[in-house]
Parts: sequence; C-alpha cells; structure tokens
Amino acid sequence: MENLIFKIPENVEWQAIDKGGIILNLETGVYSRVNEMGAKILSSCDGEKTLEEIAKEIISEFEVEKEVALEDAQSFFENLKSQNLIEVKGG
Repeated sequence: MENLIFKIPENVEWQAIDKGGIILNLETGVYSRVNEMGAKILSSCDGEKTLEEIAKEIISEFEVEKEVALEDAQSFFENLKSQNLIEVKGG
C-alpha cells in the first residue's frame, strides 16, 4: 500500500478550517470533518505523492514514528475511499 497514490476527485472539494477541515463530495452530499493531521494529509493529495511520501510529511510536521504515520494515513484513506471522497491509483 505504501506505493499507492491518492488524489482528490474533481467532484470533491475540501477546505481547511479550525485546525482541521471538511471534505465534501459535491455530487452525493457526503462529507466528513477531518482533524489537523487529516487536513495535512489532504493538502498532500496531489495525485503524485505516494502513501510513503505523505507519511514522511506527517512525520516531519507531527513528530510521530513512521509506523504511526503510515497506519494513520492508511486508515484515513480507507475511510475516505469508503465514502467516495478519494481516488486511489497504483499498487
């Protein structure tokens, strides 16, 4: 999973607010609030960075261990994918 690439679909918007953010599927109305780490992860979803690269950014900003960063990001992406709020490619 570390080589997967994540991208916010064109029908999804997100906005950072109050040490976190909101991500919204404009077609379905499904939305989710995210915490500060979630907002950092979303800001890194450019369609080019892998899970590993995003985890490195989390490690740098939040000073957590690599395993924690990878597990948190993976869980976050699985949740967003189940709500059709993120696209995954690669593997």
